[in-house]
This record gives sequence, C-alpha cells and structure tokens, in this order.
Amino acid sequence: MRNKLKKFLKNLPDKPGILGRVKYHETAVLIPLLWENGELYIILEKRASHIRQGDEISFPGGHFSKTEDSNTQETAIRETSEELGIAKNTIEVLGQLDSLVSPIGSIIDVFIGELQLEEHNPIVPNLSEVQSILKIPLSFFLENDPEIYKVKLEIKPYHYNKNGDKITTFPTQKLQIPSRYHKPWGGKLQNIYVYKFQGEIIWGITAEILYEMIKIWIQEN
Repeated sequence: MRNKLKKFLKNLPDKPGILGRVKYHETAVLIPLLWENGELYIILEKRASHIRQGDEISFPGGHFSKTEDSNTQETAIRETSEELGIAKNTIEVLGQLDSLVSPIGSIIDVFIGELQLEEHNPIVPNLSEVQSILKIPLSFFLENDPEIYKVKLEIKPYHYNKNGDKITTFPTQKLQIPSRYHKPWGGKLQNIYVYKFQGEIIWGITAEILYEMIKIWIQEN
C-alpha cells in the first residue's frame, strides 16, 4: 500500500489546475491590444444578431477544437483571426490571465495579445459572426469603474420543460438526501460588472475579465 501511495503521489500534477476540467466546455478568448497614435486600445466585438448571445459585446474567442487546436492559445488565435478578419501572424500573444470558470459550465482561458496591424491591413470583421468592432482606449477602463449588480445563483434538482412538466434530474427524496436539498439550494449572490461606453453595454464575463485585467494593471503601474 505504501508503494501504491508513492506512485499515486508521483502522478499528482506538477502545478494544480482545475479539478474535473474535462467535464467543462473548454473555451478561450483573446484580449486584443492595438497601439494607435501612441495610445493603447482594447478591441471588442459586437456579436451578430442571429448567433448565440447575439448583440452582446465580447472578446474574440470560442470553443477549443481537438481537431484544429493543440492548445487553447491556438484556439484564441484561430478564433480572433476568423472573427476579426486578420492574419494569424499579426497576433502576438503577450501573456495569459487566470482562467475563469463560469457558472454555466465553461472554462475560459484568457490570453492577452497585441495586434501588429498596419494602415493597409485593417480589421475587417467576419459579418456572419460579428456585426461591428469597438475600439476602446485602455484609459477608459482605468478612469471608469464598472457599475456592480448582483444575481442569485441556485442549484436545482429539477427543471420544467417547455410544456411545463417537472423533470427531476437529481432524485434527492428518493435518495433520502436531507430535505433542504429537495428544493433549490445555494442562492449565492454573484457580482455582475457593467461598463457603459458610448451607448454600448459591456457586461457579464467580458466585463469581469476587463475588471480583473485592470486590477492587475493598476498594481503594476
């Protein structure tokens, strides 16, 4: 048994990661930075109306593809290239933030990259996915704190289908689990960050990533 324990300990990860990562949807985004006339800008995109999360503002990015990407950094580069209509070799990855685990079951790896674009090589977004581009000075986020709201997250052992029928997915009563789990539990309040820029609303995961990035920037400057 001692030998088995030693073998087990040798198989532990060198650096702790996210337990059960494979059960989450692995995604990646890029925070694209662009220098223009001596000022640093963050590039965001407004998603096309007809796609998932349409009309929302986000970073370029998407799901990790086992067939196209060897890692999530490649995912971020590939998706940025496709969505912004720029060549992959114009994207220089500078670093990586901590990964974000979203309440809806996704792990988001966050990369920071500089766009090496010349005047003759503009951003021409893929209109099937992106309806418009937002170029926001980094100074805006340094000078403007986000508004902070709250949402309540609950775990439900059941849900209702479109016909109104109750579907039990975790039979807590049948399993004789304590009665407090027979109805929704948890109810933790979570911050929702909101930035307002020229009539546009940046919120949710995108705003949270920006907020965390700005915190690090302020620490180092």
